[in-house]
Amino acid sequence: YRALRRDEVGGQRASGVNVGGESWEQMRLANQRNWDERVEHHVKPCATFYADCLKKIREGKQVFSNRISKGTSSQSCSGSCITAVDREALGQYVKGKSLLHLQCHFGLDTLSWIGEGASEVVGLDFSRTAIEKARNFSAELKIPAEFVISDVYNAEKALCGRKFDVVFTGVGAICWLPDIKAWAKQVSKVLADGGIFYIRDGHPMLNALADDDTPGYNDRKLDENGGQDLLLAYPYFETKSPLVFDSGYTYTAMESNERLHNTRTYEWNHSLFEIIQALIDAGLTIRKVEEHKVLDWKFMESMVKGDDGFYRLPEHQRNRCALMFSITAQKKSV
Repeated sequence: YRALRRDEVGGQRASGVNVGGESWEQMRLANQRNWDERVEHHVKPCATFYADCLKKIREGKQVFSNRISKGTSSQSCSGSCITAVDREALGQYVKGKSLLHLQCHFGLDTLSWIGEGASEVVGLDFSRTAIEKARNFSAELKIPAEFVISDVYNAEKALCGRKFDVVFTGVGAICWLPDIKAWAKQVSKVLADGGIFYIRDGHPMLNALADDDTPGYNDRKLDENGGQDLLLAYPYFETKSPLVFDSGYTYTAMESNERLHNTRTYEWNHSLFEIIQALIDAGLTIRKVEEHKVLDWKFMESMVKGDDGFYRLPEHQRNRCALMFSITAQKKSV
């Protein structure tokens, strides 16, 4: 997604955001072709962004197998790729519960939730290529999981009305969706009564900031403390017209330097209010909202990587802009 494109080489934003009347189906198919192609790059050993995670899961294979064969719950194991932030927020709700991972890519986080104690995991993604890889990893690692091919807007239908104790959405998901209200309705429909929904993603304020694709931004001088200016350049609120990008690289490109053929993508931002209100309108009760000063990836060159693996703005800028948000919500019991 756009925020991860800071690590890309040669990515350029298409001129303007008016896409000339393309339908949602046309834009969805363009995004799907782009992600189908990305999968082949992301699963290569040189794509350390994912290879390191897969290595952890493989190393924890015996832990998974022992827990499953004994039918016992376990503490988080070395095979899990779940971040400490997500484990702290969601871990207490997962143990012994069924979990649905929306927009799961090829399922590494999905499989990791078994290691965190989930009794059943299902991953859903619109990329057939990603789902096929996820199923292969599940079989190879002998970690039981189900993977379903579907657009998130058709999740309830694709899952045949099944309900889950926990619904999880990971980083870099909702920016691909034009209608946050329709997304929240699907979350509610697949969540069991009393169930927990959790999302952690790039903050919409972060997504509105100028970046390498903003004309002239890289020509600006650093401030006296070595920070880059935090300038608004993209919409903060959801807009009918998407942001349109043309980039020949995915976010593992620095390791593989291989170009994509399906370069055009369409993305949307959603304000924090719009996300929260959409979940409330869909029947969920907000239990916790957090804004984070850390980020999973390097948004701009002046960011500093901590010992915990997260990136932060230079110290003098850390209170100026939230970098990520997380929401824990619960569906009312009938």
